[in-house]
Amino acid sequence: MIPANDSSLNLCLIHDSPTILKRWKSTFEMNDSINNIQLVATENLAAPDPFTFSKQSSNAIIIFPYLKDNGICFDWDAIDKVFNKIDFSNISKLIVLSSAAIYGSTNKHRGYIVEQRYKQIMSHQPYASQWLKWENIFLEIKEKFSQIKITILRPSFMLIKDSNDWFINMLNKKSVSFPFGFNSVLQILSEHDLLSALTIVIKSNKEGIYNLAPEKVISWNILFKQFKIKKRFSFGILEHLSDKPFNLIKPFLRYSWTVNSSNFKKNFNYETKYSSYQTVAKFLSIKSNDEIQMDPFGLDVNFIKNRIWIKLALSMYWRAEIKGLENLPSEGSGILAGPHRGFMPYDAAVLVYILTNQLSKPPRFLVHHALLKFPIMTEFFKRMGSVPACRENAETVLENNELLGLFPEGINGTFCYYRDSKKIGSLGRPNFIKWSLKYKVPIYPFLIVGSAETYPIFFKINWKWLDKIIEWPAYPITATFPFIPIPLPTKWHIEFLPPIHFYKEYSADMAEDINILNMLSNEFKERLQKSWDELHAKRKNIFWGKIWD
Repeated sequence: MIPANDSSLNLCLIHDSPTILKRWKSTFEMNDSINNIQLVATENLAAPDPFTFSKQSSNAIIIFPYLKDNGICFDWDAIDKVFNKIDFSNISKLIVLSSAAIYGSTNKHRGYIVEQRYKQIMSHQPYASQWLKWENIFLEIKEKFSQIKITILRPSFMLIKDSNDWFINMLNKKSVSFPFGFNSVLQILSEHDLLSALTIVIKSNKEGIYNLAPEKVISWNILFKQFKIKKRFSFGILEHLSDKPFNLIKPFLRYSWTVNSSNFKKNFNYETKYSSYQTVAKFLSIKSNDEIQMDPFGLDVNFIKNRIWIKLALSMYWRAEIKGLENLPSEGSGILAGPHRGFMPYDAAVLVYILTNQLSKPPRFLVHHALLKFPIMTEFFKRMGSVPACRENAETVLENNELLGLFPEGINGTFCYYRDSKKIGSLGRPNFIKWSLKYKVPIYPFLIVGSAETYPIFFKINWKWLDKIIEWPAYPITATFPFIPIPLPTKWHIEFLPPIHFYKEYSADMAEDINILNMLSNEFKERLQKSWDELHAKRKNIFWGKIWD
């Protein structure tokens, strides 16, 4: 057994790699609060008693999970053997290494998730659920032994030499099977930062669950380039023909599952030293002082500026006329808001292209998770600056002094029938008004006449099996879609209206008053509808003609 019979801090470090344990021992020996260190590892689980514990009592334990199947699956038998050797009755401190993978990875993952967002935990994903099971074991231990102070760390990907996990094993290969059409961003924690965090936690009496990851990200393409790994693209159902354990982590290759570590920084006064790129460079012993700057959500300004097809569509296909660019800001934050028609997000792509090229200020549009599910499309919207639609991401954009783009009607406006396309529908929750007051930023209204006719929705099909796959509220039938999935060459008129400064009349305190928010939301809707009616009244034909002189 591992007993604990005094108040001194005697550390027991449990890991499945003896090589890592020996390397880490010297780090923990420099900690003045630790008197003795005991290492526990298993190399031969077939042995009758594979665990050898010293007689030194231990009252603090750092424990890592035991993994098998190329470091993907938990070895629950080995874990049971370890637990049977531990006497928890006198243990005072328990530090558990879990994983940020516990939140799961789907197109609905909003990114930079915080610990309190438990609803995001994808217990139905096998890989995520085993981490949830791992944490629950220790929460049950806490109920039985209340004297134990338990701290659970949820690190992102980690680069630890000699580690037996699927991420390290994948990077040791010359070629990797990778989902076609995806290139998400990821966070990679260095071994140095992990050990530094563990050392700080050992000294502290604080309990809780904490994310641990560098703020700066790296993309899979850059990562593979640094490791000189070739990607072998896998397609759809063919992915399921590969080895079963590896299929468990395929969603973690497709989608971003970044986490927010501000809670750890706040409680332990520690911020990771190495960015994701620096961690890779350090791991590979690459001498490089250059930091590859990656947007946390994948924005690529050069990609936007070089979208020739958008330029040609604007100038030749839709022959767009633009008015009111002088009403938009060249600097500072704000909210770009207007109606979304035509069901396909061409209007959002066009607005991003115009503002990036004309004002060098790409707006960050909130995007519905259905558009982040499929290959190529996911990569396109992320590089165009889109962020998963949620309150936290919207506020992050405004806090970063960026321009937030949104469609206040939500998905209902996107999929409205053509007969209703000239009416501004319900604006739903007035969050955009709330953010305007809270952050004291103007709202920049915009209108596009002509986008509704690119894909005019005449009928909608509601098939539950199809809705589950594409995650749309309905399957639209338009003049061309889905028979000929080409937008009609309508004439576009884009107008940016003068900014609205609600925050000058209403204080930030009123951002919590739902009556005020609804009133201002209705006022915004009325202004928008009036201007839109005027534009439609001036339009004589949907395919040609001018509204403005």
